[in-house]
Amino acid sequence: MSGGAPDLAEQVDILITTTDVAFAQLAVAAYEYIITFDQEVSIVWNRKLNAVSLLLVITRWLMVVEPILAFIPLPTQARSAKPCSSQALS
Repeated sequence: MSGGAPDLAEQVDILITTTDVAFAQLAVAAYEYIITFDQEVSIVWNRKLNAVSLLLVITRWLMVVEPILAFIPLPTQARSAKPCSSQALS
C-alpha cells in the first residue's frame, strides 16, 4: 500500500513505538526528579517564588505531565459523510 493509508500492522507498530517512547521519557524524567528533588526543594521551594523559579518548576513538571497525557485518549473529530468537493463554498 504505497502512498495509501497505513495498514493495520503499520498502525500497531506506530502505536507500540509511541507508547515505548512515552514510557522511556517518563522513566528518564522520574529518575531525574528522584535524584535532584532535594536540590529543587533547597533552590526553589525554600525561597520566595519569582519568575525564574516558576519557569523552572513549570518546565520540570511538564516533562512528567506530558508523557502521562500522551496515554489519555482524545476524542476523534466527527467525520462528515459528504466528500470534500461537495462541501466547497460557491
